[in-house]
Amino acid sequence: MKHFRIPTTQNGSAGSPRPQQPPHSNAQQQQTQQPRPQTLTPTRESAANGSMAMQTLVLTVSRDATGYGMKVSGDKPVFVESVKPGGAARRAGLMPDDMILKVMRGGSVSLFILL
Repeated sequence: MKHFRIPTTQNGSAGSPRPQQPPHSNAQQQQTQQPRPQTLTPTRESAANGSMAMQTLVLTVSRDATGYGMKVSGDKPVFVESVKPGGAARRAGLMPDDMILKVMRGGSVSLFILL
């Protein structure tokens, strides 16, 4: 249901009707206009031709008894070839075809900077 308010002029006469939105409708409209987050997975092809907008992520992988649980390939850039189900890399959020920009090591923990 739309609510109408008839505005009055300075002399008190009625002007043309204007729709009046309920106070909560602006918040609802703003929520629907917000862009939805996207998950982008870079591939070797998109990295080579620059066709994909990419976001940098920093993930910490704590090595477990079986290692880091991933296989990498390539050299500048390095890509995650595969990730062991249930392994340390999978638990940290690494996925196959992630591009690794930098690795910082400290004991049994490595920090992976991904693009």
